[in-house]
Amino acid sequence: MKSDSETGFRPDLSAIPFADEPIVIAIVAIIAVLALIATTLNPIIEFLQNVGLWPRDSNGNSGGNGGDFRAELTAGVIAGTISVEDATKLAYALAGERYENAPSPSAELPTGPEPAEEFVREFVSLATSKNERKRRAAALDVRGKTEKALELLAELAEEDAMQAAETWKARGAMAFQQFTAKAIESYERAVGSQPNDAEAHNQLGHLYRRVGDLAAAEAAYNRVLTLGNQSADNLLLAVAYGNLGVIEQTRGDLDAAETYHKQSLALDEALGRKEGMASSYGNLGLIEQTRGDLDAAETYLKKSLALNEALGRREGMAIQYGNLGLIERTRGNLDAAEAYHKQSLALNEALGRREGMAIQYGNLGLIEQIRGDLDAAEAYHKQSLVLEEALGRKEGMASDYGNLGLIEQTRGNLDAAEAYLKKSLALDEALGRKEGMANQYGNLGVIERTRGDLDAAEAYLKKSLALNEALGRREGTANQYGNLGLIEQTRGDLDAAKAYWRQARDLYAEIGIPHMVEKVSAWLDEAEES
Repeated sequence: MKSDSETGFRPDLSAIPFADEPIVIAIVAIIAVLALIATTLNPIIEFLQNVGLWPRDSNGNSGGNGGDFRAELTAGVIAGTISVEDATKLAYALAGERYENAPSPSAELPTGPEPAEEFVREFVSLATSKNERKRRAAALDVRGKTEKALELLAELAEEDAMQAAETWKARGAMAFQQFTAKAIESYERAVGSQPNDAEAHNQLGHLYRRVGDLAAAEAAYNRVLTLGNQSADNLLLAVAYGNLGVIEQTRGDLDAAETYHKQSLALDEALGRKEGMASSYGNLGLIEQTRGDLDAAETYLKKSLALNEALGRREGMAIQYGNLGLIERTRGNLDAAEAYHKQSLALNEALGRREGMAIQYGNLGLIEQIRGDLDAAEAYHKQSLVLEEALGRKEGMASDYGNLGLIEQTRGNLDAAEAYLKKSLALDEALGRKEGMANQYGNLGVIERTRGDLDAAEAYLKKSLALNEALGRREGTANQYGNLGLIEQTRGDLDAAKAYWRQARDLYAEIGIPHMVEKVSAWLDEAEES
């Protein structure tokens, strides 16, 4: 941002008392010379500020009082005098604000080496480079001129074939958080130049998964697996197994996902790599949650949280607070769920993790939906959607469209609800995300029941039921038994309705969702009295 700068001036000698004294004249002359120098330098300094290469203080004025360590360190980057230690300090400060773990679905799935760590490595390489243009790119990034920095790095990569792969990786790490398409382009160019770069393939996998291209993500992670096997590198193998597990979770193959995560966990335990262990525990917890075993899920998630707290790893803590909130919401403990989600949101906001923020806005929106505050729920979901769209994260967008559809359904706006739900379904179908498809088939079935089209409703609900049963999602299965019972009740077949509701009640009881047991039991009691 451009700020006003003070203009230089020539002192009016006639206005200064005793100006005819030699000492005074000499002092005034010195002041005049200094003022003239300031007049000459100000435009230069202003230009450097505008391109991000000269610091300003917190009020937008030129720096120089030593109060901003970034200003001092950035000056060292520009001059080529910064140490690796100081460059690392600067990189971690930036990474803590801008970069997040691997992209993840609505119930976050932490995996692999963090893009933040990749960014730190690449930034330090740029900031301490002998190449003045690479250092300038680092300085531009510090000052918020990231797009200009990305342009400069692309030019450098095109000009220097010998260093192209490393320069493209540096550009990809810089773009990862804010500029998904440019990050993908950068890492694709990097692996084009260096096909055996496991880190670049891993980052590509994360980015492809963010935009919903699961086949490309799987191919990238399989390349990491191949490289790990070729080099007998157990760290690479642990990372690849974990990420492939996330792909299978997204597709709904929980058994395959569990196998991958347990392979990853065994390797990380042998390596003593606690960060990887924390990620595997978290993912195994989500698998148990999907299966409806909330106690087992909670045990895994709390193991993950404890490791993240011991490591001081705030990203992992944010993820597991959010996941524990999902457990409490499923159990019907809305206040406990809200507390967890707000802890997660606060950490994500402090870290600048837009993906995590979007997820927790969505989760808080669900809390408000259940409480019946539709306006508050809508506000949360729209905050989430804005962030997801900016990130190009289709899975998150699908969840938000689905939840906005439910809000419109509750308000009685069935056409608007249907439009949102079909947008959600289309994204989930494109992603091959069976859990999301199951949810939206069920929601569309409820809309058709409300309209009175019982056959169309039944068809949607049975599609949802089949997917939930195939996925082993006991809560989703119970939900659709309950909805199918309502269809039969409307048709007047109370025996069929009661049969569905008993199945729903028993599943809710097994999972540990008492408020739903109570609700379905009330339906059964009412039917018995009819």
